[in-house]
Amino acid sequence: MSQIKSRNYLLILLIAFALPWTLQAQVLSHEIEWSSSKSVNLNSGDTLSFAVKFVSKTGTVDMIQGDSSIPFFIQSSEGTWSEVTQSGILTCQVKDESDTRGVIILGHDSRGLYIIVDMTPGNPEGVNRRFVIDSYQVK
Repeated sequence: MSQIKSRNYLLILLIAFALPWTLQAQVLSHEIEWSSSKSVNLNSGDTLSFAVKFVSKTGTVDMIQGDSSIPFFIQSSEGTWSEVTQSGILTCQVKDESDTRGVIILGHDSRGLYIIVDMTPGNPEGVNRRFVIDSYQVK
């Protein structure tokens, strides 16, 4: 009887600690291609129209424009977003290939889907843009 109670407590603890990670990881654990045709410079407010894609998957978020691709390596993430069609936010601490650190935020709010790329923490002249997501595809 004591062994059964111990297993139940262990199971409850595992669920309690794993649930936030599971909810957080669902969007990042699937490969999703995000398409954007417009972005806003968060420093100046200027809007630019240009096609860019992002591919999020376990461990990376790749930014793709034409034939160029920039991988951002996820160092840590926090937040909960279990379903792309619902409101949620994931904040990812990232670094690029040159070890410049920054933040990528994937989210969905009342204005729709968006991705923010803020590389200014590691480089004051870096990118700080909010990309409006027009469409996405789970791979």
